[in-house]
Amino acid sequence: MKRIIRLRLINWHYFANINTEIRNITFLTGPNGTGKSTVIDAIQILIEGTTNPSNFNKAANEKGKSGRSLLGYLKGQAGIRDDGSVI
Repeated sequence: MKRIIRLRLINWHYFANINTEIRNITFLTGPNGTGKSTVIDAIQILIEGTTNPSNFNKAANEKGKSGRSLLGYLKGQAGIRDDGSVI
């Protein structure tokens, strides 16, 4: 079995360049909007090897459907305003 021991996110949503170690027990804590789900989504791509947009940020979306996409992560998009412009 393989273990993830280190995670580096470069230009991944809000993270310009972070490097963090993952140990036997790792907790992701923090206020809303600080990137916890973003980190989980990155780890999910490593584990599953899929970039299916329906898998991104399920916990924060109704009925398990995500508004996030791989392209949105890479461009740092946070959402869409009512007028259709990207945040």
